[in-house]
Amino acid sequence: MYYELSKSQKNIARVVMDKGSENHYLKGLSDAEAILKKWLDGKYANPKEAYMKFCQCVIKNDDHIAW
Repeated sequence: MYYELSKSQKNIARVVMDKGSENHYLKGLSDAEAILKKWLDGKYANPKEAYMKFCQCVIKNDDHIAW
């Protein structure tokens, strides 16, 4: 099914989608913050492990946001 939206409906849809995207950005940042806090507390064996976890977190969240 395909629905044609009016200009005002498109504006409302954009506001709702932006609000949802903002929530995804906040979740990604909080996940990354948790990883960095663990690294600063010395809970990772080496910097490479922390870096890889951080990168995986960013990539996972980027994929989710892009979807």
